[in-house]
Amino acid sequence: MGKRVSAASTDGPVTVLERPLSNQNADLLLELDAALGEIMSHRIFSNIMSDTPLGITQGGREAAFVDDAFEISMKRNGSYKGAGNLFWLALRRLSRPNVPILQKNIEDLQATWFAEDTIPTEHPYQITVGVTSHSAAQLRSEFGNLVRLSPEEPDIAFILALAQQITNGACEATLRKWKKVALTCSFTFETVGNEEEGFWRSVNLRRRLFYDYEKLSLSTTARIFAVIDFKQMHPTLGNKKLAQEYRAHLQDFRGNTEKPISDHFVDVAVRSYNLLFCSDVCKKMILSDEETHGKTSVFNELSIFDAICKRCHSTADAVWVLSTLKDLISGGSWGPKDFNERTLLGKNQSGRGDLVLWIAKREILQWVLTSWLTCGPRQEHFPNDDVELLKAKIASHSDYRAACGGFGAKVDLTWQAEMHESTRKVLGFLESLIYGTRQDSHLKSAIKTTTVPKDILAQEPFAAQLQEAKDCRAKELPADALKQDEKMEPSPATGAMNFTEPELETLSRLLPEGVTTQDLDEESTTELKDFVQLAAKRVDMFWTPVLMMENREGMQVELKPTPVASFAKKLKAGQNLLIYMDTKVAGESSAQPHCRVPAFSTKVPRESLGALLKIWSLSEMPDNVVVAFADGYRPGLENNLNQVFVHPDGDYLTKSRCLQHISYDYNSIIARKSMSRGIINQVEGLHIYTRDTLTVESRNRRFYDGKTSGTLIGPVVLDTYGSAATWRLSAESKKKLYGKQGKSLAGGPGPQEDRPVFTDGKEPATFWGSPRKLLAELLFSLQAGMVLNLAEVDGAMPMECLLSNIPCVSVVFNADHAQLLHARLVELTVQEMTDPKSPLHDAKL
Repeated sequence: MGKRVSAASTDGPVTVLERPLSNQNADLLLELDAALGEIMSHRIFSNIMSDTPLGITQGGREAAFVDDAFEISMKRNGSYKGAGNLFWLALRRLSRPNVPILQKNIEDLQATWFAEDTIPTEHPYQITVGVTSHSAAQLRSEFGNLVRLSPEEPDIAFILALAQQITNGACEATLRKWKKVALTCSFTFETVGNEEEGFWRSVNLRRRLFYDYEKLSLSTTARIFAVIDFKQMHPTLGNKKLAQEYRAHLQDFRGNTEKPISDHFVDVAVRSYNLLFCSDVCKKMILSDEETHGKTSVFNELSIFDAICKRCHSTADAVWVLSTLKDLISGGSWGPKDFNERTLLGKNQSGRGDLVLWIAKREILQWVLTSWLTCGPRQEHFPNDDVELLKAKIASHSDYRAACGGFGAKVDLTWQAEMHESTRKVLGFLESLIYGTRQDSHLKSAIKTTTVPKDILAQEPFAAQLQEAKDCRAKELPADALKQDEKMEPSPATGAMNFTEPELETLSRLLPEGVTTQDLDEESTTELKDFVQLAAKRVDMFWTPVLMMENREGMQVELKPTPVASFAKKLKAGQNLLIYMDTKVAGESSAQPHCRVPAFSTKVPRESLGALLKIWSLSEMPDNVVVAFADGYRPGLENNLNQVFVHPDGDYLTKSRCLQHISYDYNSIIARKSMSRGIINQVEGLHIYTRDTLTVESRNRRFYDGKTSGTLIGPVVLDTYGSAATWRLSAESKKKLYGKQGKSLAGGPGPQEDRPVFTDGKEPATFWGSPRKLLAELLFSLQAGMVLNLAEVDGAMPMECLLSNIPCVSVVFNADHAQLLHARLVELTVQEMTDPKSPLHDAKL
């Protein structure tokens, strides 16, 4: 806040400005300068400043400028009017550079008078120029630098529109018509005695134009800047005297609807400038909101500024309050009219209204992040990495929305998978209390007696919610001490989510046979949706789909925003990034897909690996990257696989291959066939590539016999096509899933084997799917801490990753595939959450 000093006058104390007011339109001036450069470089306009204006006989609207007439009229009347050349003006000079000009107003003027599909016939406004001399010779010496007093927006709109015409390649005939407009502008020259006289002439010219075009009127924010601009000319005046002087220079227009510059307005303007507009962050938020909402902006009311200045005691408070206002309005449930002096300040302006509530939220957030999470004995503290991650993700409204979404926005939630479950419970609590409104009634009750964060959170229901997180942390402590992987429980769902059609089908499949969502009451339907939302949030937390692209550049764009782009920062010691491809499901054969595996192509794995190396800025694979290929019973695939490991620069990558084998149960293979003849191949090669020799911790396999250091996995029992574990789809959905990208052209005669027939008309998403137990074994044996699945079809790999708290990125065929697969994963997650034996089970559900 500004410092107050004694003043000699009786108009009240003088408030000192925190810093000088300077140019507020730097970006606009840069754009204007570029436009003028574009115009002046065109041959039609290369000598425009020396061109003579067009009089009535030459197609103009009034007599052209004449030296003798100018001098006579200026001496007799103090003014002269005639046709002038727009480029005589100092077009790069603004009459009020210290008052912001909204870009939106310029754009509206362009759309009205200078639209791209029309050719203007005249400049729409009178141009007023201030001169200090009545000499025509002196005036001519200043051509190109004349001081304009009238509003510059119409001239700027004309210049920007003309430059756009030139950029768009307008013909010479069209440009000459634009040139005619510039040479037939109506100029009024007026005598101006000094800078302040010019200031007031400029103010009143703009006020008069308010009645012609509302867009030129100043918003409350701009009027605050205008008052501060005037105060800067008279720094010794107190606020009351400043208001009087300002009003004394304003012309009185009949029927004026403009709100007066009262003593109160000036007082609020000075306080607002010092608290809000001297902060670049606050100023940007306010002006940005005006750019978006225009005169309907919540900041177009002086009472809003007054209330903020009364309750905010620091710039940090002000930034938080402005962010809260912007956040609530962005959500759509609140509008500018919902906020006024009464709601913000409380009853009689002395209560604890929304501003006190919002500031309390900020202080609670700071206290939880900086004190509560690390209070008590050191061994009971929440993990430091979790705390730092929370601080980075939710310390402000913009950070929170970018990290957690809301208002229908889809964001990457996989970062939440990096935290302990106890920390996720804290996150859920803060989401609801700080960035939501559901607990506002409880918080309003609490702040009636105290605004101290510690005392507020000692009250219910907050104390119980935080205790739940503490209890969860206590259960994790033994596991952390032993450096074991913690198991994860679902975190509370917050905020509404938009369901796709496949997800809505998931809702209906959760109900008993014969029951539909229409049979449920509103409360039951809400509970069911909340249940699915919780599952969907968990899926989004651990699974990221990316589209299959044709080239390395496309894959680089797809993979850069995903967790694999920064995997090294997220893996724990001893963990690997597993890049996996089951070549049997890398598409579907165009003929006999039930007994033919798709032809292998190196394109997707080669381009994906090359894209990752570019993203990582590496020339070789990192030591903790493991690339594994299931060869689809094709031992000769090794030569093709070698072509995958090529650097984008063309050199072969350093690599070491370890060949392991997966043995399959004979009977489960036969169960998938409509007929069997000859020898049944039960062994598939698993080709594992690393930069150096593969090294894994030797321990018992998770599900199969043997050790993780062995080269044999099995026997693996395949899921039958009719089992619940197999994802089956209608022909229409399956066609969408694969699209053009997923079809592999088959050549030559194939095995004589009939295609399986399913009575319900649904087919397996893939005839070659692996059981989830095998994929879980691979995650365990290869010590995966993150997965990039290059051949995703049925969601088996991401589901096992989800159960093991491992982020998974899947390359999918198309957007339809991603949507269908997301719904499938949500359904599988719901099943896990209702299974008492699952690590995802929640008894409350």
